[in-house]
Amino acid sequence: MIMAIMLTSLTPFCAKAQEHRFYDRPAKIELAAAVTLSAFDSAQSCYNVTHKGHENFLPMQSCAGITAILTAEVAGQEALAYLFHRTHHHKLERMVRFISISANLDGIIYSKRKGAF
Repeated sequence: MIMAIMLTSLTPFCAKAQEHRFYDRPAKIELAAAVTLSAFDSAQSCYNVTHKGHENFLPMQSCAGITAILTAEVAGQEALAYLFHRTHHHKLERMVRFISISANLDGIIYSKRKGAF
């Protein structure tokens, strides 16, 4: 799934930058992937904390705090992507979502290796 998302958004760019809508089809797919992985990471972290686990990379050790931080991460990602869109840095606009996707995927894989969820 992630490979399909990467392929849809890494289309060759023309020398002359073309305007596009902020939520075009690739952006919607990337946002859906980012929100889905963030929700799964949040659920996995909450399960881990409520079952006597310890969250290593987030400063909170409560489910509400973890959910708030990961939700704020997605909101901040979209705000930064919109800023890059408005300033015509369209490649950076796409990269922001990929960084969020990879960070949440890394958190999920790390937790799985440690035996959580």
